[in-house]
Amino acid sequence: MDTNNAVSQPQIKGRSRPFRSLLFAVAGALILTGFIVPRANAVLVTYFNFEDSTLGAAFDPNSDQPPGAQSSTLTVAFAGAAPISVGGIALNVAPGDLDPNLLGMGFHDTKAGTADITFSVSTLSLTNFALSFAVRDVGNGFTLATGSYSLDGVTFTTTGVSGPVAIASTSSAVVTFTFPTAVDNQASPVFFRFSLSGGKSNGVDLQSVVDNIQLNAAPEPATVAGGLLGACGLCWHQRRRLIRFLRLRPA
Repeated sequence: MDTNNAVSQPQIKGRSRPFRSLLFAVAGALILTGFIVPRANAVLVTYFNFEDSTLGAAFDPNSDQPPGAQSSTLTVAFAGAAPISVGGIALNVAPGDLDPNLLGMGFHDTKAGTADITFSVSTLSLTNFALSFAVRDVGNGFTLATGSYSLDGVTFTTTGVSGPVAIASTSSAVVTFTFPTAVDNQASPVFFRFSLSGGKSNGVDLQSVVDNIQLNAAPEPATVAGGLLGACGLCWHQRRRLIRFLRLRPA
């Protein structure tokens, strides 16, 4: 009897390591499954903070990557004087932005017409888009903001059912536009735009400031589901290995 115990004990001890490995693998797969959903809730697709420029000079049109996932370039169509780099706005700063919030994009003769601010990104495997930016009316600046999008870069469709958003006078605020499913999961780049209008000044003094432009989205549901199924498959595979191990384990 003692001899049998002497033989079986090393066998059990020898199998304890794969047993622990299986448990760790299953636990890891379960943890992965739990973490996929929260991370799927927010993706900073692209972000403009205007920090890579010089105060009083031309504004920096390039996006910041990171924290934005994609690079893009901002274009401004405006009949008045070209916007320049001015003091920034301490609103709508993206999480993970390590730059000091010092600079923004400033407009002067706002009465010259509408300023169309446009950029494009890939929306493949993404959904639930929202565009936000900080804006400040220094005085006689733009009073209205309108969001729109285009699938071809030529024809733009206004988003939102409430019409243009009013910009509060002589204060800072964050304006947000949400977009319909038409922009989701497109193979070709989608153009996002917000337009500023209603300016009241022909002067040379600073009138309106824009800063910290964010485009956020969520992973397309099919992508998230695929990740969850993959994690579940890993759990099932490890479960089968665990059952096989327990059946072969000496009594």
